[in-house]
Amino acid sequence: MSGTPPWQPGGPGSQAACAELRRRADAYGPSPLEYWCHLSLAAGFAEHGWFEEALPSLRACVALSAKLPTPHFRMGNALFALGRMAEAREGYEAALQACVDAIAAEASEAFANGDVDAGRELQKKVHPLLPKVHTNLGVAFETEGLLMSACEHYRESALLNPTHHKSLKLLGSALLGLGEHEAAREALGHAILLNPEYADAHCDLGLALADGGDYASAKSAFEEAVRLDEKHASAWYNLGNTCRMLQEHEAAVTAYEKCEEVDPSNWRAALNASTALLSLGRSKEAHVRLERAWQQAGQRVDLYHALQHLRAIKANKDMIGALMHQHHAQTLGSGSGASSNGASSSATKKDVSSSSSLKTKQENGADKAADLSEIELHEKDENGETATGVDTGEVAVAPFGAKNDRVSSSEHMHSALEVHSLQRRTRVGRCPVKRFRDEATESNLPEESRASTSAGRGRPVRKARIERIFRRVLQMEGSKQFSGAMRCMNERVLRTLDKGRRGMVDLSLCLAVLAPLARGTLQERLSVVFELLLWRRPELSAEASLTWEDTREYFVALRAVCSLPPGAELPTSEGDLVSAAMFGRYFTDDDIGIGGVLKALMKMERAQHVRHGLVCAVTHSEIVGPRYTCVSPGVRRFDLGAQAYAERRVPKEANKSPPSSFIFEESLQPPTPGEVMGLRLKKLFRGG
Repeated sequence: MSGTPPWQPGGPGSQAACAELRRRADAYGPSPLEYWCHLSLAAGFAEHGWFEEALPSLRACVALSAKLPTPHFRMGNALFALGRMAEAREGYEAALQACVDAIAAEASEAFANGDVDAGRELQKKVHPLLPKVHTNLGVAFETEGLLMSACEHYRESALLNPTHHKSLKLLGSALLGLGEHEAAREALGHAILLNPEYADAHCDLGLALADGGDYASAKSAFEEAVRLDEKHASAWYNLGNTCRMLQEHEAAVTAYEKCEEVDPSNWRAALNASTALLSLGRSKEAHVRLERAWQQAGQRVDLYHALQHLRAIKANKDMIGALMHQHHAQTLGSGSGASSNGASSSATKKDVSSSSSLKTKQENGADKAADLSEIELHEKDENGETATGVDTGEVAVAPFGAKNDRVSSSEHMHSALEVHSLQRRTRVGRCPVKRFRDEATESNLPEESRASTSAGRGRPVRKARIERIFRRVLQMEGSKQFSGAMRCMNERVLRTLDKGRRGMVDLSLCLAVLAPLARGTLQERLSVVFELLLWRRPELSAEASLTWEDTREYFVALRAVCSLPPGAELPTSEGDLVSAAMFGRYFTDDDIGIGGVLKALMKMERAQHVRHGLVCAVTHSEIVGPRYTCVSPGVRRFDLGAQAYAERRVPKEANKSPPSSFIFEESLQPPTPGEVMGLRLKKLFRGG
């Protein structure tokens, strides 16, 4: 007999059979018996993976008993299994409300009957389904990349059921994805105390320790994970990475081999094994592993960027360079070469990565693996130069100067590169600044703080609400990309604004701090910032002015987020109001605001994809972005990329007989072909 079996979805007669079963359940009419028949049917369908067939029965249960949490909960599970995350969240949220309402109804009935003590006890009661609902709702949020929202529900689940080790493990994994290493280690440690045999918790604890730089302790955690589960591919892979960080290359090779045995498709394990073998001097074996990685990777661009990352972290730099050269030659020969896009990524992926899973039966939640977001390693990139050159520069012995006042100083460019990195990692630079102003609405605030006119109250919201707002603002589809952006935003912005570590942030201040990094003209950014700060104080909206306290607090927060030292005090007295024109002057002031840094940043934005056809005299890499040419009298002309200029580094020969100062001119456009030819001829006649 060929074709799909009749007991599987899509089998001959399966749809008709399911419809007949539902018809028989409907025959009992609106009654408790009909409810239980449909609920049993849905459970049977779900047990065999027939989630689509289970939905009509679950909808019938909801229609019959909308106040009961179980049908809503199982509806969420079925929709989650079908990948319909938004609808699944609605089901879980309905179940959450039904749990609360059910307990409240019982308490109200007891009070109505005059039993006050019983009513008070019922008010303290927790619905038995509530911890499971919180856990699954957290998994749904995490799947969509909303880690802050997931943390809130995992935390609630753990509080309601302190012995539930999976909730604590999921909480630790989500906190780790947000860069909250200390809190993640604490949650994972509690999960391990409750269940010492939980291999996934040991693996994620190793990730938290490794991300904090404690590789020795991380190694112990990974070793415990593979002892508990010899087929834990992620733990073997991370153990290999940790051993490599500890310069234990032989142990790293062994761990990578174990990882490949468990997961033969893991090409990164083969690639990392080749670097460890190179460190041991076993070049022939290394090339065999590299060839295997090429075959498994499928996409040569992915492997090329992985090799660039290994070079960036100085993993056997010379030999990795040779491998990159060989790989480039082979891909060109095969007609599928991978080219660099000029500027290297501002946030390369860390080799240490993991996945955590929550596998439960239908009543305990959706059978879905909740992937832990990859941890990013924020290596300092070239910010405008490809990362394939060899650095031959040194710090200049003479100060840097500008040919005219239109040239950004090296100090401003250094700060602008830091802000540009934040801008790219959070993806804020892609958003029109007007989107930030559109989010300044009462609907984004919790109900208790809407329409409040209390002076000094601000617009406080929980971090999870900020996360949902930025999901709309950034308009990112990929959950991993969004969670990575929110991790950076949490580390650089939200922590700075949440001084009391209460999980609360002033929405107006948060939007105003990030608005200068959004896309738009200087005037557009300034206007949106001022409007957002006005929204912070509704009682002053008629004045169209800001208070001295709000203005000072804004510039302190802005400079802190931009990694700038504290600025000068505002030249106003307490109680004065700051007009829009006055605020604009403060904003563009170098000592109070970020005027020079913002101008340098906007130059980076305009020129970030501009290729000049010239190489940096320090890194010997192609210059992409702003170009700085030394025009000091008596000094041989040379060009620098933005990073080398910001770090005040020059070629070694320039320091041998330095001028009183190195004078630079700035170019945001590539030189004309005639200028390039003239420069090459001058170089040729000067002997190279």
